[in-house]
Amino acid sequence: MDPARKQVTSSAQDEDSTLKTNADLKQGFHNLSGTQTTPAGTIIQIEEISEGVFRATTEKSLYVIEYDINKCIGAASCAAIAPLTFFMNEENKAELVNEGEWDEDDIILSAAQSCPVFAIKIIIKETNEVIFPIEDIY
Repeated sequence: MDPARKQVTSSAQDEDSTLKTNADLKQGFHNLSGTQTTPAGTIIQIEEISEGVFRATTEKSLYVIEYDINKCIGAASCAAIAPLTFFMNEENKAELVNEGEWDEDDIILSAAQSCPVFAIKIIIKETNEVIFPIEDIY
């Protein structure tokens, strides 16, 4: 085999395995429960509280996100507004990114407010008060 061709083939294989690794890292929370420290040092905590319902936060955030993947209809507004926090999986359902830096809290709140089926709940971490959606205004 031509040495130059071997080099290209080897690079393509290395690139392919890098892509698989990055895809594996971006699986979201669906297969992850617990605490993960990311390379940037941000700690993301994700817990499945019932089937398809996840609670997640970071050490920097004042919020806890409660997300019900069963309600998601794939509108993708959350991923468009807060792409560092949400991404769309292969089933066109939103998932939470489980590595890196998340979007700022105000952007995450806007993403939750954009969801047409209220699949994303925002809770103040310190008080456990639900600030979106407002469930009872009286």
